[in-house]
Amino acid sequence: MQTLKLDKPRDIGQIISDTFAYIRVHHKTLLKPFAVYVLPALLLSVALLGGGFGSMFADITQNSTLVESDPSMLIGPGVTLFLGFIFVILTSWLFLSVVHQHLKFAAEGEVPTHLGEFSKGMFVKGLVLVATYIGLMVPIYIAIFILAMILQDLFFIAMLVLTPLFFYVVVKLMLFPAAYFIEGGSPTDAIKRSWSLTDDNFWVTFGVYFVVALIFGMLSYLIIIPVMILLVIVINVGDAAFEENIGILMGVFYGVMYFFQLIFSSAQFISLGLHFFNLKERKDGTALRDQIDQLG
Repeated sequence: MQTLKLDKPRDIGQIISDTFAYIRVHHKTLLKPFAVYVLPALLLSVALLGGGFGSMFADITQNSTLVESDPSMLIGPGVTLFLGFIFVILTSWLFLSVVHQHLKFAAEGEVPTHLGEFSKGMFVKGLVLVATYIGLMVPIYIAIFILAMILQDLFFIAMLVLTPLFFYVVVKLMLFPAAYFIEGGSPTDAIKRSWSLTDDNFWVTFGVYFVVALIFGMLSYLIIIPVMILLVIVINVGDAAFEENIGILMGVFYGVMYFFQLIFSSAQFISLGLHFFNLKERKDGTALRDQIDQLG
C-alpha cells in the first residue's frame, strides 16, 4: 500500500501536489465516511438551495406583477433558501470534521475502516470546535454593534481600521481545527498552538489558503461552466421559451455550484492540514529527531 509522509517541511507547491497525492492514496478510506456522514447533508443542501433559488427566480420573472402586489409569495422560497444555507453550514462542518479526523488517523499510521471506530470522538470534537468559534466570534460582533451605535458617522472609518486586525486574527487561527483534531488537546491548547505555529509564518499561511482556494475554486468552475452550457442547450431545445425555464436553470445552476464548491472545500481542508504538519515539523522537528534517534 502506498503511504504519504505527513510530518515533513513543504513549500506551497508541495502542499498542493501532496493534497492530490493524499486524495489518491487515501481515497478509499475518505469516500466511506464522506458517503455516510457528509453526502446526505450535501444532497439535501443542494436540493434546498437549488429549489429555493429556482422558485424565487421563477416567481420574480414570471409572476412579477403578483409578487409586487403580494410579496408574501416569496416567503416560501425564502424559507427554503434559509434551510438550504443551514444545511450548507452543516455540510461544511461535517466535511471539516471528517477530513481532520482522517488526517489524525493518517498521521498515526492507520485509518480505521470501521465507521464506528473512525467516528469515535469526531462529532464531539466538531461540536466543541463550533462552540469555540461561536465563543470567539460573538463578542467580536457584539463589539462591532456597540461600536456602530457609539460612533455612528465614524463607523465606516472605524471598520476600515479594524478590518486588518480581524484579518490577522482569522489567519492566526486558520490552523486551529487541525491542531485540535490532530494533537488532541483542549480548544485553548489548539488556539495557542495555531497562534504559535503561525508566528513567523503569517503570510505563508495566508498564501497557502489563498492559492489553494484559488486553484480548487477554478477547478470547481471548470466543471460547473460546461454543465451549465449543456443545461442551457438542453432547455432551449424544447418548445418552451427560455424565460419560462429560467427558474429551472437558476435552480440547477446554484445546486451544481454549491455541490462542487462544497466537494472541493474538503481538498482545502486537507491542504491546511498538510500545512499544519509542515509548520509543526519546521518548529518542532519531531520527525527529524526520530530519524536521528533511529540512526543512533
